[in-house]
Amino acid sequence: MEKSKSSPGNAIAAIVGKIPEIHGWHSLNRQEQDSLVSYTSDLHQYIQLTGLGEFGQLIVLTQVQQLIDGKDVDMLEYLAFNYPTKHPRTIFRKQQAYAELAATIPNALLKRLSAFGQDVIGSFGRIASASLGDIRSAIREMPMLSVKSDVDPNEWLVKLDGKLLEERQNRRKATPEPNQDFIENIAANELSNHIIQAKLETSAEKRQFLTRVLGWAMEYQAVTGTVSTGRIPIPDAMRIFRGRPKIAKKSKIQKERQKKKRAA
Repeated sequence: MEKSKSSPGNAIAAIVGKIPEIHGWHSLNRQEQDSLVSYTSDLHQYIQLTGLGEFGQLIVLTQVQQLIDGKDVDMLEYLAFNYPTKHPRTIFRKQQAYAELAATIPNALLKRLSAFGQDVIGSFGRIASASLGDIRSAIREMPMLSVKSDVDPNEWLVKLDGKLLEERQNRRKATPEPNQDFIENIAANELSNHIIQAKLETSAEKRQFLTRVLGWAMEYQAVTGTVSTGRIPIPDAMRIFRGRPKIAKKSKIQKERQKKKRAA
């Protein structure tokens, strides 16, 4: 008899079935319990099925926090239940993130965003794939909305998507230019290590190795012409010294002083 294959839907059902085990469950009325079960199912659909990143999860977690506010259900315990493999620091960052989201946008907009569902949110590629840190940074850059603000949720998502693009472009501009001396130093040391690993002993063997490797590199990069070089002194600032540092030998005067201290 074949074993039934587990599906994401079955895994979610198994998790949701354990929700009543959370402390404070009985402080919720029947409608609130049904809502918490529904939110938890949505949360794990974002986690397991759609791969929409963090934003969909934040929307759901913000709704859960509003639902259990003033109840005996502990939000950190709820997060630990749903993210059992996550480190406590990661769970704490999630808690901070949905708190910022709830403080930034009015509840009416939050409900409309949640009603959009996974297909609509997933159509915004940058939002769907953004990390938790990127989402938090982008939301901080967006204007605060008053409680009575009547903002179209699709327009708000467009602005968030644009802010994520803007921050990504700014990061690329801020990327420092590579230090050529540093790169050359690393390449020279890597090549030297490979010569050691190849167990080449004579200068002739090493020259042949270097000629072949440099020729291949030129082929990879489509470099024309030829290369002819000899030994070039390595600047002290770039030299990497191998092995343990040498300890200077003690002078006779230092040895005599040590003898006197021991005798005393």
